[in-house]
Amino acid sequence: QEVECVSTSSTTIRVSWVPPPAQSRNGVITQYSIAYQAVEGDDNTKHVVDGIGREHSSWEIKDLEKWTEYKVWVRAHTDVGPGPESIPVHVRTDEDVPSAPPRKVEVESVNSTAIRVSWKLPISNKQHGQIRGYQVTYVKLENNEPRGQPVIKDVMLSEAQETVIGGLLPETTYSVTVAAYTTKGDGARSKPKVITTTGAVPGKPTMMISTTAMNTALIQWHPPKEMVGELLGYRLQYRRLDEEKMNTIDFGKRDHHYTVTNLHKGATYLFKLSAKNRAGPGEEFEKEITTAEDVPSGFPQNLRVVGLTTSTTEVAWDPPVLAERNGKIVNYTVVYRG
Repeated sequence: QEVECVSTSSTTIRVSWVPPPAQSRNGVITQYSIAYQAVEGDDNTKHVVDGIGREHSSWEIKDLEKWTEYKVWVRAHTDVGPGPESIPVHVRTDEDVPSAPPRKVEVESVNSTAIRVSWKLPISNKQHGQIRGYQVTYVKLENNEPRGQPVIKDVMLSEAQETVIGGLLPETTYSVTVAAYTTKGDGARSKPKVITTTGAVPGKPTMMISTTAMNTALIQWHPPKEMVGELLGYRLQYRRLDEEKMNTIDFGKRDHHYTVTNLHKGATYLFKLSAKNRAGPGEEFEKEITTAEDVPSGFPQNLRVVGLTTSTTEVAWDPPVLAERNGKIVNYTVVYRG
């Protein structure tokens, strides 16, 4: 009776008890036995420790699973056999550091000075406690060897599954590992993930656009004020806002103007201009222009009769093709004769 259980470590429990009252012993107590069973996890086997001498009033159970709840029973024995089990007592072993690393660690480049690291929780039976956060460790590599001291970023959110590391060097290789931690400390680290940051790209150029009545637009530009690396050229992209297809033209570093032809009248266009270096295109300068409207140069398409009675006719049609609308269609005129 008065069975008590106390966790003494992540793998041990101390069980203590008081012998049964004299009037219910039904003989001389010769030994005690302890039964224990995990309430959770894969192993539901009921284990028994026999042959505990009658002089003992406590016993330590060893080799238990970490951070696991157990049910514990104690029995007194006489020469005739065991008595009834005590009322089960529930106890949980202590926390420990995770014995498995976070799963599915992925690293991707955000820009020339930042990377994004993502992960999943360690498998549940290897967490060994409540996950309190994560340590993301990164170090610069040169010729596949670490250079300098590793840097640790502490992500103090148990539900966090990604973080962004900034302040890195462009075109530099880093090794990244992730470890989960409990109140007992950080656990196993993931296998290193190696990533190289992108090169720094140029800043935004400036761009001016002037339209003419001849369905053309003159594009003029100047180099970025913030230029990283050697300027290799420019990239111009443009499209009608109501179309998906983007037109792309690449220019050399000495080009500073271009005339876009065959623009549609009465249409809004989006223009994007970026400078390029060896790392690729940089930040884009964006500008919209709207060309002057004109009367439609095309006729409605697919004219058809959709309803016919003895006294009425219902007709339907589609708008002129996009290039021939020359603006926003506001109304139609239907001409008929008998």
